[in-house]
Amino acid sequence: MSRKLQPRALSALALLRRPGAIWRYLRDPKTRRAPKLGLLLALVYVVVPVDLIPDMAPFIGWLDDLGLVSAATAWLLAEVAAHDQERA
Repeated sequence: MSRKLQPRALSALALLRRPGAIWRYLRDPKTRRAPKLGLLLALVYVVVPVDLIPDMAPFIGWLDDLGLVSAATAWLLAEVAAHDQERA
């Protein structure tokens, strides 16, 4: 992890201990919709049985779901961290 991204990544992980900041971001109508929609679509992708790699293939079939949800969650947490810093 580069030095430039490290403090931001650490602040995003710290948000998991403060769900209120995530809730404020999700409820604020002024925030960007793309990260919210990205997480929602990632969760729908996990639930819908049609995948790029079928879940019937053990372990490998779950990796695409895990990767997509992880990427969407990281994106949302980075946006929440930036929003939380703006509010402070």
